[in-house]
Amino acid sequence: MDFFTKIKRMRINWPITLLASLMAVLLVIQIISLNGRLLSQNKDRSRRDLYEEEVQYGNRANVESDQDFINTGSNNIHPRNSVNVNSQGDESPLVDSTISKPCPAYNQEVVEKYHNIWMWANKNINSDELYPDSPEVDGVLDALHKAPIVKVDILDLDNFEAGTSGKWILTLAGGQKAVFKPLMEKMGEPKAHGYCNYGYEMPSSEIAAWRLLRLLDIRNAPYAVGRKVNLRTEIIPAATPKFMRKLVIKEDHLCYRDKCRYCDKDTVACPAGDLLPGSVVYWLPRKLHMHTKPPDYTPWSTIQRDRIWGSIGFNNKTFCNMIPKIPPYGNPEYFRDLFDFAVFDYLTYHYDTKHYTIADHSEAHGLTVRLDHGRTFCVHRKDEDQVFLAPIYQCCTIRRKLFEKLQEFKENKLSDALRDALKEDPLYPILVEQHYQAIDRRYNKIMDTFDKCAQAQKGYASILL
Repeated sequence: MDFFTKIKRMRINWPITLLASLMAVLLVIQIISLNGRLLSQNKDRSRRDLYEEEVQYGNRANVESDQDFINTGSNNIHPRNSVNVNSQGDESPLVDSTISKPCPAYNQEVVEKYHNIWMWANKNINSDELYPDSPEVDGVLDALHKAPIVKVDILDLDNFEAGTSGKWILTLAGGQKAVFKPLMEKMGEPKAHGYCNYGYEMPSSEIAAWRLLRLLDIRNAPYAVGRKVNLRTEIIPAATPKFMRKLVIKEDHLCYRDKCRYCDKDTVACPAGDLLPGSVVYWLPRKLHMHTKPPDYTPWSTIQRDRIWGSIGFNNKTFCNMIPKIPPYGNPEYFRDLFDFAVFDYLTYHYDTKHYTIADHSEAHGLTVRLDHGRTFCVHRKDEDQVFLAPIYQCCTIRRKLFEKLQEFKENKLSDALRDALKEDPLYPILVEQHYQAIDRRYNKIMDTFDKCAQAQKGYASILL
């Protein structure tokens, strides 16, 4: 029997065999290519992580290599990463080479100065608070306002929940990260038609919220302060190529183009003198676990709030009986946090409340943290008694510490105290006058609710924790 007869008797389906062989070869090629890309990405990521770890935690042995890394990233930015918008709205390559500048010189003294400030801030985070009642807090705010910017990127959804508006992630001298929310709408104005999620998040709201929380002695939100950044001299030299694609030239102005989830179209901010205002929020160097997942636990975070909470009456204990069954609110401290939040969210008309717990092995493990206040102060003409105040009037419970702090503002208005505090911010005035009037109106309603609770419970001693 010859060779070809043997092959024929084996009944091999040659087309299928050939196709399978080709597919196997293609698969091997794709695996090799993917491994090469992943290896390159891991090398870049490892270098970034090494830089951030050394600067964040104080290893100054490689200052020169840190500077090489920063300047290399900056020098790779080319004008073609930005676009030029002509009078007809068309885009063309930008030819203005003046925007492609190296980063400023890496000043050792400047780095050490700010590094020490960030280290102080990080070391004072514990299981009770994010910052102490100390004058050094103002030094941290000043550093967020003035520290040189060494890197700018877009806060990506792949890295962090960026929310409904574009945000920047800044790396400041000394290694601290911060979130920058640019001002894309008029400062301090209420949202159109009272829709709090309409349009962009407001940096003015972020700043005012932090100042109010500090006045109320609720110290579980990261530092927030106003800052004007120069797009040409501060941002472009430190920007990544991804960020540079957000910049345009329009009618001879350098502009920032952004898009938000609830906007009809992109918005272009063309600040006078290249100075774009916004809020700078301290990046918390801790592992966080989010607990705001509607419709589980709070009336103001659930899409069913009108049906579930609107018909529930005063002091009927529904909230108090339901919520402790939902982790982690079986823990009395976590449960009591919700009453603090109810007061704050009512004062600021905040439907977008978010809170987390620190979940790591640090001394701050378990602390409840509030993040993202860009939707506070969105409405000043109306209040939301049935929603925000539900935990208070159902449970008739409040921490003694917060109640005593609120009592301090019976004579001296809370609005006046907030206005004075906001005068210290570089972007003052932060809010329009109607917001201050709304705070006093809502404050009076909160105190009236406590009075009603005290009468129902036969005295304040029974409602204060």
